[in-house]
Amino acid sequence: MATVGSKSLVKKKVLVKSNKSENELMVYCRKCMKTKKESEFFIATDEFLDSNKRFSVCKECCNEIYNIMFESEGNMARAILRCCRMFNVVFDDIAVSATESHIKTIEEKGGKTDNVFGIYKTKLASVSKRGDKGRELSFNLTFTEPNKPLPPSNPIDDKEKNAEELKQFWGDDLNREDYIWLEKKYAKWKAEYSIKTSGEAELLQMIILKLFDIRKARKEKGSTDKLEVAFQNLLKTSGLTPAQTTAASQGKTVDTWGMLIKMVEKEHPAEHYKDYKLFSDFFDLGKYLLNFVTRPITNFFTGQKNYEIDDNDPIFSSESDITFTEGD
Repeated sequence: MATVGSKSLVKKKVLVKSNKSENELMVYCRKCMKTKKESEFFIATDEFLDSNKRFSVCKECCNEIYNIMFESEGNMARAILRCCRMFNVVFDDIAVSATESHIKTIEEKGGKTDNVFGIYKTKLASVSKRGDKGRELSFNLTFTEPNKPLPPSNPIDDKEKNAEELKQFWGDDLNREDYIWLEKKYAKWKAEYSIKTSGEAELLQMIILKLFDIRKARKEKGSTDKLEVAFQNLLKTSGLTPAQTTAASQGKTVDTWGMLIKMVEKEHPAEHYKDYKLFSDFFDLGKYLLNFVTRPITNFFTGQKNYEIDDNDPIFSSESDITFTEGD
């Protein structure tokens, strides 16, 4: 302690409490396009791309995306798997089981949560730090496909009729509702187009699957622009564009009408445009009347003995006897 005159100078250490919230890094979310505090983002799993060590999508948007995936899949594990693909986060079945148990506990107590993916991220961090059941500690938390595909949320029973054929034709990772939609759509298109070869059947299968992808993307509120372009290109290459379908229908109509005309012309004479007399007595009614009605009556009243009718004799007395009006 130093003394100056009668006063002593005491060196005091001033402690300044740091305000972490004021010094917190601000991060941009590419989903909601807002700049938020770094605490509102999950810790990144791929620090090579996320050099700020934070997700590029905020927690709120991550959980919103999970809710959309869950609505589409109807299954927590499948919804988490799709989020992991999107966010480049490892999918761990043990962390998923821990998340399911955690959510179940909350629901048993009458609570609800809209932070499922956040809970999974916490469970994943816990599992990766301690290791589990003798597994090696994993420091790589980026996404890799699971060793075996997850079962669908509402699988079709293998004992059901045509179950094996459905799985072989459409794939075995779909639920019952998906199979029903695909089969109905395939049957509708097959009724409208002629499918005679296995190649045409496979092209139609690709078209229906592309429609299924578009339906799924719309259900998940995603963009369908690229899928629709791919669908249109597929229609063009397969030769089933709406224009060609219309042309084919018109061709069939023309063929049918042509057969009708052919049948009419075979059984009945068609009208000649310039010479209406060409088919004036197709059934020889005029000669019949002349030979068996007019001739006998004339012979009776005139006393003539006209017994024979020459084929060259005119049936009508003059051309004026033949009259046609427009529309005959």
